[in-house]
Amino acid sequence: LTIQLLVPGGSSHDRLWPTTGVAWRVRFVRYMFWLVVLGVKLLLSTYIFKAVYDAMLELGIAMPGHQSHLEVLQLLHSPTWGANILMWVLLWCTTFFLFLSDT
Repeated sequence: LTIQLLVPGGSSHDRLWPTTGVAWRVRFVRYMFWLVVLGVKLLLSTYIFKAVYDAMLELGIAMPGHQSHLEVLQLLHSPTWGANILMWVLLWCTTFFLFLSDT
């Protein structure tokens, strides 16, 4: 899919008008600009995701995958565990929504 976006192709009836020629230098600057922008976004997102994970550890909420299946079966019906899991889901969904809205 990425190659199809970057390299126009297809048959002649798919094109409504001919493509405009762009100098290689201009094309290189465009691609480098977007590479830098997306690279910075990747670095910031890893920092933000780590900060959210550390905040959850500091809050002391239960997180799926950090408990054995026996602990989950014992705590499954407790209101505290359910509230912690709901908080975990909401925090990660909010973080993901903010990540997507920034894009």
